[in-house]
Amino acid sequence: MDHKDITEVKEINGDDNVNKFLKAGWVLLNTVAKQDGTSSWIAYSMGWPKDGPAVIPQGTSYA
Repeated sequence: MDHKDITEVKEINGDDNVNKFLKAGWVLLNTVAKQDGTSSWIAYSMGWPKDGPAVIPQGTSYA
C-alpha cells in the first residue's frame, strides 16, 4: 500500500478499538509507546485507504 492513497489518519488507543477499525477497512500505519506521568499505553496510527468518507466503527469512543 502506498501512503499517498491514505485520505484520513486517526490516532487510536486500545486494542479493542484498533481491531474494530481494522475490520472496518482502516490500515495500521504506525505504533508508538506513550507515557503521561505514571500511565503508559500504545497509540496506533490508523489510515483510511479508500475514496469517500471514512467509516468510524460503532462502539468505539471515536464514533
